Formats: sequence, structure tokens, C-alpha cells
Amino acid sequence: MSENLDDAHAGWDEFARQHVALVVAVLLRVVGNPGIAFDLAVETLATLRRRWSERPAEDEQRLIWAFESSHALLAVAVARGVVPCVERTRDQRSEHRTLSIAEQQQIVSLSEQRLDLPSRVHDVVDALARDAPPPRQLSTLRCSPLVNVEPLPDLAWEPDGA
Repeated sequence: MSENLDDAHAGWDEFARQHVALVVAVLLRVVGNPGIAFDLAVETLATLRRRWSERPAEDEQRLIWAFESSHALLAVAVARGVVPCVERTRDQRSEHRTLSIAEQQQIVSLSEQRLDLPSRVHDVVDALARDAPPPRQLSTLRCSPLVNVEPLPDLAWEPDGA
């Protein structure tokens, strides 16, 4: 059974390691809050891990799949007012995480970098930003019970719509 699970998730760790920063950076551009962006990104990756056997063959398509999953997850988060943690708690081994000020600042720094995305991925990221709820709705989102954030000093920073 363990071998079947390993086979089903083969390549997921590498994909997650390679792209977690990109997913967090894009989500921060959309939601404007490092804690919410991190929480959404981690739940997105947990969702992809569970569905990894359905993954597209090429990496570009996998990124599109990741951002489409993020889009759906953001809609659920807005409807509930809190980032879901269903996939992270499914195996009952979920980890609680407190993001330090330094980690949040690193996330902000990542989001300010130029993102080199293939055009098809860029189109999906643009749609994610275009379809995002208004800032007043996003500002009421709460992190899941699995993510806490140290309070940031006041920042004059707003989402730019990826």
C-alpha cells in the first residue's frame, strides 16, 4: 500500500519545492496579505498532492492546474470567510505554522519580483487576479486554524492584480 501511495505521489515533492514560492507570490499579488497567500498556497499544494494521479503531463500545464485550483480555493475561502484546511487535515498529521515578520517580509519581497511565466500560465494568473473579489472582501479573510501570523508593522501595500 505504501508503495502505491509513493507511486501516486511521485514527482509531487519536486513540483511543490520548485513552485511553492511562485504560487505564494502570485496569491499575494491577488489577496494582499502574506499570511492568507501562504495559507492558500499550502492548501492548494495539499489539494494537488491528493489529486496528483490526475496531474497533467507537462510542467506548464501543472502550473495552470495549480493556479486554477488556487482560484477555486480562493472562492471557497471568500464564501466562508476563512481559508479552508480540509486537505491539510485529511490525514490528521497537519502542522500548525506561525509566520514570523521576517517570513512575511520575504513573501512580500518574492511577490515584488518579476515573474517569468509562460504565456498560457500568465493568462491563467491574469484571470485569477481579474476575477478576485474586491479588496474590502479580501481584507476580511482569516487564515485557517493551521496558520498564525505575527502582526506586521503597518504597510502601505495593496494587491496589484498580479
